[in-house]
Amino acid sequence: MTAISELIQAAPNDLGLRAQRAALLEQVGLREAAACDLSHTKED
Repeated sequence: MTAISELIQAAPNDLGLRAQRAALLEQVGLREAAACDLSHTKED
């Protein structure tokens, strides 16, 4: 999680990275956090 978050910090407009992090969050049951992360992809 740290690695993908650091990659997103370096490239905040990379939608693929955000989608990967959202998928990881969903796998551990953090659906709201995943949805929040994905919502940023629509605003940027």
